[in-house]
Amino acid sequence: ATALAALGGASLGFLRYNFNPASVFMGDGGSYFLGYMLAALSIMGSMKSQTTVALLVPFIVMGYPLMDTLLAPIRRFILGQRLFHADKDHLHHKLLKYGLTHRNAVLLLYGITILMGILSLMIVHTRNEQSAMILLVFGIAVFAGVKKLGYFDYLAADKVYDWFKDMSDEAGITRERRSFLNLQVEIGKSATVNDLWINICIALRMLKFDMAEMQLTNIQEKIRSERHWTRDGFNTRNEICGHCVMKLELPLLDNGNQSYGTLWLVKDLRRDAISHYTLRRVEHLRRTVIEALKKIEQCQINEQKIL
Repeated sequence: ATALAALGGASLGFLRYNFNPASVFMGDGGSYFLGYMLAALSIMGSMKSQTTVALLVPFIVMGYPLMDTLLAPIRRFILGQRLFHADKDHLHHKLLKYGLTHRNAVLLLYGITILMGILSLMIVHTRNEQSAMILLVFGIAVFAGVKKLGYFDYLAADKVYDWFKDMSDEAGITRERRSFLNLQVEIGKSATVNDLWINICIALRMLKFDMAEMQLTNIQEKIRSERHWTRDGFNTRNEICGHCVMKLELPLLDNGNQSYGTLWLVKDLRRDAISHYTLRRVEHLRRTVIEALKKIEQCQINEQKIL
């Protein structure tokens, strides 16, 4: 108690010059010292009280900084930002965005901190049933406040579901991804351009494309070929210029900037809607075709050397 009283008195003396507009700032050294003292005193206090109360009281007293520290890395991870990169989405930034002045935001946070301190004292001096009710009300209030500040917008059900779908697809858990991966393997095994084109058409049928055309321009710089494919019932003359047709032109260009040609794809969205993974599958297909063309070209070069 004596140590906590001394720590509280020192903090209040510092607060006089740190209140908005601040003339003195604590800095990392001061905040680290405060955190260390609070942690050490919490451990010392836990040895003299019930286990449950000893564990809960420090978390409730330091609820605001702990909540802000917990939300920051989760928010940055979801948004694809660096975990330790500064941003302006902390709790006090949210309060400022809601129209509060710096002074009012600080006073509100002071009030929340004082309220949490009072709640922790109530938990210590009440029975288990009353403590449970206090914690329930406190939890509901925290949930409502965090939701009001917009933090749960990052965790909307549809966004989380789409993220899990993407993760499962990348990991090859879904049957559709495994089936397409098998087609990629078959494309990679193609020994000739004709075999390659047959396997490409099988993959495009699985992706429900309606037309495809491939022009090869640089296999040994001698072979110039063009191949054409349409899915059942697709009329190229009547449908190719339709407003509901998606057209993709894929350059078969490797990392060394060597061009093997172009692959054109057409899909009528009225016949089949584009799936969640169609464009990703198309990019996988393009890369696989390029690797297969490299192998075919190398085989032709080796055969010429033998002859």
